[in-house]
Amino acid sequence: MLDMLDHQITSDTEAEKWELAVKWNQLRREFLPLDGGEAVNGDWAWGHDYANFGHFVDNYDAGYYSYIFSLVYTADVFNATFKLDPEDTANGRRYRHAVLAKGPSEDEMTILTQFLGRGLDVYAFSQELNP
Repeated sequence: MLDMLDHQITSDTEAEKWELAVKWNQLRREFLPLDGGEAVNGDWAWGHDYANFGHFVDNYDAGYYSYIFSLVYTADVFNATFKLDPEDTANGRRYRHAVLAKGPSEDEMTILTQFLGRGLDVYAFSQELNP
């Protein structure tokens, strides 16, 4: 939620007024109904918990590869299916029914392979890295 609020800032003036600790603590209180430092002194600007990033100590570090690899899938599907006409409704409908509608009911790579009619090709992604 905090990152979504951060990305709604539209000007330098608005960014300068942005109080990260205040927003973080208000969101924390909204979603986790436990009092924090604001209960002691009424000040929402306490602490810096927004800077806490525990993923690397929670056995999540290897999961970061999934973010970059999702771009490989995206580039391949886009270049194979939508590059010539991103607004092609027939291709969009085919993608919706062949991929999205299946959700987690089948193996993801099987769905992707069936949709593309072949295995994954990393070439499109490599071209995006070095146009």
